[in-house]
Amino acid sequence: MQIFRPGSPVVVYGAIYWFGAKNVGANSNMAMRIYQLDGTGTSTASNADPCPNTPYISDNVAIGSVDTSLSLGSAYIHTYSAPTFCAGDFGVGCLLPTGAGDTIGLVSTTDPNSNTEDSWEQWSDNSWHTFLEPNNWGLNIALAIFPIVELNTGVNETPAINGVKLGFNGANPFTENTQLTYTMANDAQNVVITIVDVKGQIVKTENLNNQAAGTYTYDINGADLASGTYFVQFQADNARLAVKMVKN
Repeated sequence: MQIFRPGSPVVVYGAIYWFGAKNVGANSNMAMRIYQLDGTGTSTASNADPCPNTPYISDNVAIGSVDTSLSLGSAYIHTYSAPTFCAGDFGVGCLLPTGAGDTIGLVSTTDPNSNTEDSWEQWSDNSWHTFLEPNNWGLNIALAIFPIVELNTGVNETPAINGVKLGFNGANPFTENTQLTYTMANDAQNVVITIVDVKGQIVKTENLNNQAAGTYTYDINGADLASGTYFVQFQADNARLAVKMVKN
């Protein structure tokens, strides 16, 4: 489970999970979840840090139908059974299957990075621990999970999630062209924008490399896109976010 901190209410209607590999045995269910942070778990600081507990929503998906990929652009896209209103900080994750022979691996950053302790794992005794916690993995990593936030407003009206604001300066839905706007609270060494279709196939990806903290625009040419629904994935180092985009 990865924690996201918008600082104000937000509606999450899906998530992009980057699973690198899997093995299907019993083809049991995974639970795709959005969590309230109403529990207490163990971090490097204490055994009483806020952590996931109650799911806002939990959707069962057979592991055999979950896509895996060696690239983020072909990651698994899950639309939750209902849009979820999160009043404050929230977690996005998955409960892994317990069927014989069922395994799946979620991609992460390398250790160490600036994630602090927003990546959590639930043990078989139902207790929660950060990946950095010494009695767990001792790894400072961020998980490859992108919450999909429903946005129809400009970047100035949207909340910042983990230091990133993402919105549209132009229309959405749009017919010809539109413009994505993003604001980063911190400098980033690796800024990447990827557009994928509803099947998770890459339409366009662009590595913008190093960018200083600030506000930027990114033009999207509708002539390059067929009519339909797309997801714009934004990555700035460990900050990850995605928005839905519709071309008429």
